Amino acid sequence: MSVHFLDGEYEVIKEKAERAGLPKSVYLRLAGLGKEYPENLGKDLPALIHELRRTGSGIDRLLRIAEAGGSPEAQELRNALAGIRAAEKQVFDVFSR
Repeated sequence: MSVHFLDGEYEVIKEKAERAGLPKSVYLRLAGLGKEYPENLGKDLPALIHELRRTGSGIDRLLRIAEAGGSPEAQELRNALAGIRAAEKQVFDVFSR
């Protein structure tokens, strides 16, 4: 999809996206869908996704160790990993609507 702007519109979109801390494409998608969002909403998004994935990877490693040793904590780790994956999906769902 390509979008054409009138004189000055691109700069306004670019500035608003920067103030919101979002890529222009995400800003336009949210604005086009009439979504309201505070400025700097996306500022911490990459760090949030990184931390969710890092935490999920750590839990996954612990789960493999627990399963190999027959640990009773394996189910709790499975539940924790499912919770992390659900949170990650929710974050992506919000920014991909």
